[in-house]
Amino acid sequence: MREVVLHALGIGRPTTADFDGKRHLIVSPFLSDDGIARLAPARSTKVHVVSRAESLDRLRPETLKRIVPYVLDDAARDTAEVDGDPLEGLHAKTFVLDRRDGSHVFIGSANATNAAFTQNVEFMIELIGPLPRIGVEAVFGEKSALFQLVVPYPATGGVEHSDDDKADHALESAIRSLATSRLRNTVVACDESNFDILVESLDSTHPPADLQIYVRLLTRPGNSHPLPVVTGESVRFEAMPLTDVTPFLVIRVVDTRGEERSTVVRVELVGDLPGRRDAVLARQIDTPEKFLRFLMLLLAQDSDDGALFTAGGGGSFGDWGADGVGLFEALVRSVGARNSGLDDLGHLIERLQADAAATVLPAGFDELWASVWSAHLTLQGARL
Repeated sequence: MREVVLHALGIGRPTTADFDGKRHLIVSPFLSDDGIARLAPARSTKVHVVSRAESLDRLRPETLKRIVPYVLDDAARDTAEVDGDPLEGLHAKTFVLDRRDGSHVFIGSANATNAAFTQNVEFMIELIGPLPRIGVEAVFGEKSALFQLVVPYPATGGVEHSDDDKADHALESAIRSLATSRLRNTVVACDESNFDILVESLDSTHPPADLQIYVRLLTRPGNSHPLPVVTGESVRFEAMPLTDVTPFLVIRVVDTRGEERSTVVRVELVGDLPGRRDAVLARQIDTPEKFLRFLMLLLAQDSDDGALFTAGGGGSFGDWGADGVGLFEALVRSVGARNSGLDDLGHLIERLQADAAATVLPAGFDELWASVWSAHLTLQGARL
C-alpha cells in the first residue's frame, strides 16, 4: 500500500471518501438503491455486488440492471464438520474500485446504504495500491479466493419489506434514539467498601409504548432496572464494591416479539472515587504473568528507541518471560529515561502490595521495586 486514509462518517464533517472509478466491487450485507448509486457512480462500466439474497431482492429492477449480483455459496463451507457452528450469513463490508491512479480498497463498518453515509456514525479505512495487487480483478477475479466462495444470484428485485423487517428497523431506530439520551451516574457511599449508583435521566424521551426498556451497569450483568425516560426520574443500583462503580451503562430494548437490541453508552459520573481505576486494574491483573505484560506496556510507552521490544524467545513478550528475565534491566533503563509510566505503575503496585492475600507480584519484586522507586524519586527531586 502506498497510502492509507481514515474516513470518519456522521460526526458533523463532510464525507471525504471518493468512490469514483471505472470498475467496482461492493461487499455488503445490506444494500439500498441510493447506496449503490453513491458507491458506484453511473460511469462505472462493471459493478460486482456480493450481498445477502434478501438485500438483493429488495433492490429496484433498474438498479439490478447495472450490477452483477452474488451471494455466498453454502457449499463453500461444510458446517457438518463443526458442532454448533455460529457462522451464518454475510457480515463483511468492503468496497474496491479501480482508477487510473491505482486501486482503492475501503474496509470498515459502513454498509452500501445511503443511511451509512448520511445518518450513521461509521469508520472506514482506505488503502491505495497497485491494480495488479489489490484491484477488482485481483480481489474478485475468477481465480481469486473470494470468487470461489460465491455464486451468481438471479435477483429480480422489487420485493417489499416484511413485517419482521419493519419491526427490526423500528427496534434499531429505538435503540439508536435511546443511545443519545442524557443520563448521569451519581456515586453514593454506603460504607467504606460498598457504594450505590443512582442512574438519573437528564431529559425526557418518548420511546414507543410497546417497547420494554432496561438499563444496567456494564459491570453488573445480572442486575437491571427499567430505564428512566423522564427528566429527574432515577433508578438505584445498591451495595456494589469499588470495582463495580462505572460510567458505562447497557441499554436494552425488547419488543412485543421478544426480539431485543442493546448498546453500551458512557454517561457522566458524579462523585467518582479516588483509586477506582487502580482498583479495577488490579482486579484484572491477577497473575504474575499478566503483571509482567502490563509492566512491559507501561514502561514501553515512553521508550523512543523500542528497546523494550527486543526479540525474545520461547513464547515470551520480547525480553519478558514468565520468570521475569530482563526485568531489572528494563526498570533501570526506564529510570534512566525518566519514564512517566513509572508513576502510573507506582499506584498499581501500592494497591497490589496492600492486598495481603495477593500473589501477583513476582518473587523478590518488592525489594527490586523499592530500589527502583527510590532512584526514581531521587531523579525527580534533582529535576525540581
